[in-house]
Amino acid sequence: MQHSNQTQKTQRRGPMPIMMHLALMALSPDKVQDILQGLHNYHHHPYDRSQELTELPSIWSAGSVQLLHAKAQQNTASKRPVFIIPSFINGAEILDLTQERSFIRWLAAQGHDCYLLDWGDLTQDTATESLSALITKRLSPALAHIKATHDTAPALIGYCLGGNFAAALAALHSDDVAQLILLAAPWDFHHPDNKLRKLLISQSSMVKEKAQQGGALSTGYLQSLFIQTDLKQSAKKYANFGKHDPSSPIAKHFVATEDWVNGGQDIPAQLILECIERFYKQNASMNNNWQLADGTAIDIKSFTGRTLVFVPLNDHIVPHGTSSAITAHMQNATAMNVDSGHIGMLVGRNAQQICWQPILDFLNN
Repeated sequence: MQHSNQTQKTQRRGPMPIMMHLALMALSPDKVQDILQGLHNYHHHPYDRSQELTELPSIWSAGSVQLLHAKAQQNTASKRPVFIIPSFINGAEILDLTQERSFIRWLAAQGHDCYLLDWGDLTQDTATESLSALITKRLSPALAHIKATHDTAPALIGYCLGGNFAAALAALHSDDVAQLILLAAPWDFHHPDNKLRKLLISQSSMVKEKAQQGGALSTGYLQSLFIQTDLKQSAKKYANFGKHDPSSPIAKHFVATEDWVNGGQDIPAQLILECIERFYKQNASMNNNWQLADGTAIDIKSFTGRTLVFVPLNDHIVPHGTSSAITAHMQNATAMNVDSGHIGMLVGRNAQQICWQPILDFLNN
């Protein structure tokens, strides 16, 4: 095996779980050398996000949750503020990945004050007893802070499970949300293409036991479930990476994305258990039966503002039928099919064309 010239050893955690990635080589015996080369190049790549990007300032916090602010560029006309909510499964960095692929900094450069929710370490937060608590004790106050700061209702953008939270906020605070944009947000959890459903339900007993013990689920465990939705793709991506020049921009982008995939915090088992019970078993969102702990209904039809729903066509985490389903449940929603995957839509080489620019056009229309 020919090793790359990049000899710097990093402290990378991934790919996680490493034994599963090594086992995947059995699915692609003709690509074993390329996969091993890719794993080697990843671990020895010099890229360090902290050396490239200045951290966005935190302007509000509650528990482990922070609002990170990307200030609108000064030489542009003032535009509507934007509140961006990622999933709590992985870090918020996917929306601020690299200098070249930072959606939030790009949007700020177009004149929008952008606020990115960073969930932080939820295992250290007192408001992790339920999804309801995250909405009422963390997201609702964050939304109120943004509105008070600008004296106007912001637009909401939600990515993956963050889209479910964004939709809930829009339903509960319809007068405080101007527009809603959902990026690969799961809504019909019982859609037959949703492979993650069977995987999670099969794990529900173990997750319940962990939750009863007050435990957490590791990043490696959660990533093992995502990998199983498309085993061959996980092997293929490292095989392809092994063929690239480690000093190329493509290699840097791959490393940055994989660092995000493998760099998430552990998640309280109670939150994952509620997701399994409420969504993957009961399909509460699709059945219009999602409620807060006090019984308040989360009725997304109550939001009458304009909504744009991005639906990736090649998404194995949130399949097309799972994310497109919300459109029919809203009064003023438009779906946009995107020829991309779950992550590529947001940070791939065509992200600005297929995702960022349409979002900007929607916000400014």
